[in-house]
Amino acid sequence: MKRYSIFIQLFFTTLFLGLVWPLSAIETESVELQNSLVIRSGYADLRTGDIAVRQGKGLISSMFSRLSATDKKYSHAGFVWVKDDECFVIHIEGHKANLHSDIIVEPVQSFISKKAAISYDFYRYDLDESVIKMLDGMFDSLEVTSVMFDDKFDLKTTNQLYCTELIADCLNNAVASPEFIKATDWNDLVYVSIGNIIGCAELIDKSLIK
Repeated sequence: MKRYSIFIQLFFTTLFLGLVWPLSAIETESVELQNSLVIRSGYADLRTGDIAVRQGKGLISSMFSRLSATDKKYSHAGFVWVKDDECFVIHIEGHKANLHSDIIVEPVQSFISKKAAISYDFYRYDLDESVIKMLDGMFDSLEVTSVMFDDKFDLKTTNQLYCTELIADCLNNAVASPEFIKATDWNDLVYVSIGNIIGCAELIDKSLIK
């Protein structure tokens, strides 16, 4: 199956049925952060387990963003991961050169850079410290485990994941609740959208991030 074929078919099906609204212009936001973006004591500072979302560039990104039943502003997501006093985003993308794994760990500044994002935001769940520590351990394992991008978008596979599936799997396991993040069921196509991921999370005020 060609990469993204399921969602390309979904996109044109909904377009034919008149269910896809015209893509509105997305206002470009500033992606500047101060040099020090590490964990601190303030509430609004980023911490492990926060959700980083962005609107990417290109047709595929625009298509993915329309798949959310609610918030359609974002096309890609990952976890914030604070390690060694630095702040990263751990996420998964296809078409990468690494044949071992499609898991990516990159600085937050890179994930939200103007090259990668039209706009971005951060969201937070009210997680216990024990859950955050469990997520931290999961991220350690993901970094060294062979996990490939799931171009079939099949929720049944564990060694192949797409970005929102990775987040849902980690959170559902960390909080020991298979329905903490629920999937969308649309015409027998079951998938996890960014709207599913951030629906019950709190938007972090970016102006307060130190």
